[in-house]
Amino acid sequence: MQELIERIMANGLADFAGLEITGSIPLKQELINEAIQGFLQAAQQEKPDTEPPAESHEGTTAPAEASAAPAIPTSELLKMVKKVEVQAKEGKLVLNFEIRR
Repeated sequence: MQELIERIMANGLADFAGLEITGSIPLKQELINEAIQGFLQAAQQEKPDTEPPAESHEGTTAPAEASAAPAIPTSELLKMVKKVEVQAKEGKLVLNFEIRR
């Protein structure tokens, strides 16, 4: 499966011409906080004169497949994002999106 995903990504998702995905994802506060923390840590690492903050992995475990997952170039995926909206709904943030190729 990993080889298939790598081949698809290597050819710039050309196999998916005409792709259209519209959806919404309810996001819990914990996930949003984790994403913000990751963004801030990545921003810190881009500054050569500062040290990134120490990470705490207490109480968390990574899935076994995480290390084997193929790298997906974010820049290729972002080119396909045509719309993203965030709404607050029933105590959760909802991410509405549209992806087209």
